[in-house]
Amino acid sequence: MFRECIQLQKLNVATWDTSQVENMSNMFRESGQLLYLELSDWDTSRVKDMSNMFYECNQLQDLDVSSWNTSNVHNMAAMFYFCSELKSLNLTGWDTSSVQYTTSMFYNCTQLKALDLSDWDTNQIRWMNDMFENCNQLEKLDLSSWDTSELEWTNDMFSGCTQLQELNLSGWDTSNVTVMDAMFSNCAQLQKLNLSGWDTSRVQNMMGIFSSCDKLSNLTLSSDFKFGYYHSLPVFPPNSGTTTQHWVKDDYTDVYDSTNAFTEAHNNLTEIATNHVYTIQKKHEVSFDLNDGSGKAPDPQYIFEGKLADKPDYEGTKGDLIFDGWTLNSLPFTFDTPITEPVELVASWRKARYTIQFDANGGEGTMSDQVLSIDEEKSLSGNQFTRKGYDFVEWNEESDGSGDSYSDKEAVKNLSITEGAQIKLYAQWKPITYTINFDSKNGSSISPKTYTIETGIDKFDSPTRLGYTFEGWYEGKNKVTKIEKGETGNRTLIAKWTPVTYQVTFDSAGGSTVDPITFTTENSVTKLPEPARIGYRFLGWYDGETKVTELPKGTTGDKTLTAKWEKIKSIEVIENILKEENQKNRKEQDYTGDSWKVYQEAKKAAEDLLKEVNPDPLKTEQVLAKLQSAIQGLTLKDATAPKPVGTTNTPVSKKVYPTAQAKQYPRMNMVTTIWPGFIGTGLVVAVIALIKKNKK
Repeated sequence: MFRECIQLQKLNVATWDTSQVENMSNMFRESGQLLYLELSDWDTSRVKDMSNMFYECNQLQDLDVSSWNTSNVHNMAAMFYFCSELKSLNLTGWDTSSVQYTTSMFYNCTQLKALDLSDWDTNQIRWMNDMFENCNQLEKLDLSSWDTSELEWTNDMFSGCTQLQELNLSGWDTSNVTVMDAMFSNCAQLQKLNLSGWDTSRVQNMMGIFSSCDKLSNLTLSSDFKFGYYHSLPVFPPNSGTTTQHWVKDDYTDVYDSTNAFTEAHNNLTEIATNHVYTIQKKHEVSFDLNDGSGKAPDPQYIFEGKLADKPDYEGTKGDLIFDGWTLNSLPFTFDTPITEPVELVASWRKARYTIQFDANGGEGTMSDQVLSIDEEKSLSGNQFTRKGYDFVEWNEESDGSGDSYSDKEAVKNLSITEGAQIKLYAQWKPITYTINFDSKNGSSISPKTYTIETGIDKFDSPTRLGYTFEGWYEGKNKVTKIEKGETGNRTLIAKWTPVTYQVTFDSAGGSTVDPITFTTENSVTKLPEPARIGYRFLGWYDGETKVTELPKGTTGDKTLTAKWEKIKSIEVIENILKEENQKNRKEQDYTGDSWKVYQEAKKAAEDLLKEVNPDPLKTEQVLAKLQSAIQGLTLKDATAPKPVGTTNTPVSKKVYPTAQAKQYPRMNMVTTIWPGFIGTGLVVAVIALIKKNKK
């Protein structure tokens, strides 16, 4: 119908009545520029043939046909053939119980990463050849529940699915399949393939079924699966050297040294419908070097990767030395270490040894025994025992300290010369002297006191502090009056005080009244209240000539702070307005010619005024009024509806510019508009004061 509409990009057929259509094959075939299709509401209940329907619609990226009724469709071959840009395709819920052909259905859908067909009824499908060929972004497929009892052709079905790492097709009925050639060819990342239950007794062509599946190392096969000629299952190099590769059957029940040996052995299985798991495993050589020891070296072992080597039975000698096991890279080797690469184990030899044991002697904890060789000088292990209230002093061969003594970590040699002898050393202790420090929190200094676990402190001295009442010494929330015998640890006791409350009184100097506030030396006042005064700008609170902006912690005494004011000047208002206007960056083309001209004249007059050394006050007020009026009168060219007074479409600063009713000045016919949002209450006060002056 729309076949080869090569220029067609969009098509709106969403409302078509397709309830009587039986054949939609080739409907949009080769419409290579088609970007969008809305077909989700189509009635496809009578359609039987959808083959080639979207054939080579290679610009189509998304298609929602999940709600289609496909219960009568028998042919879906090449339906989405070469839809190479299709990224999303929802086919869940399709009734495919009548479908017989899905050949090349998703061929070359190279952008599809996911496709859920797990609920499809495939019991009538005969041909699935090339179905997913070259879907090279497809990462996962779940087809394990498919009924393939009528399936005949599967050649090239998954060919070129280069991102698939695992595929489970267990349980498929392949008893009627005759053609399987290249079915998994070029699945370059495929590592695990489950074909359990497969019967290939009728397959006539299996050529290249595993071609270029170079990473395939886990293969589950039924005994009814037989490898055909030229199956192309990857082979590994001839086994030689210290690492070899092998096919392993099930749990190492059989091992094959080549792919040919594996496939031949599998084809000779006589069991019926028995599944086996075959994996590629590596073997590594484990060899033994006697390191000049006597006797014959143990035979090399060839161990599967991840498995354990066997400890050889070796009892050789080397002069007066004793065999001490095997080492790997100069470190002791334990035979419970899995083999992951070829290794050479070297015999280790040693002199006779004795053992030093450590006794806590009233302390707590554990210490490992220390083993020393004859003639070996080595530092004793550092003490790890503890004893509440005591410091470790030294080691002694007698518990009461009457034997030979040794300092901690002292280098020792030949405490015994007998193989296997055990020498016990006892820890020696002395009481720890602890210190009590006193933090008087800015009170008078109290000297530290000392004690041990065997003594105590009966009482503490009390500090003094101006402006505070001492409540006692505290450790956390607990009050401490003495140290009992048996207590331990350095401690810091903190004085607890009740602070005096001070008051700050404010003299507003003609401004609004400010209520007094209170504080203590432990608190800070980071923000002082501000008064207001008509016609003046508040400069801050002063204590004499010193400006006070806060009362930091540590301040004491009652305070009286006096407000300082500065009378507001109109010239400052003009400067602030011009600064704001310049920041707005207004454009002439946005406003009507008349309003822009008035605005520019007023702005220039204001800028000229600021250049004068001593501008006339009356002239200043007139320039200010004209500037404010010109800004208010700016009119946008594209204004289509009335706007509130004082608003424009031009982005403004965060300040708001509400306007008051214009005020007429006597004798000057001068109109001014007050902008309290721009400069705060100070400007309002200044303008009101000027008006009152002119009325006099």
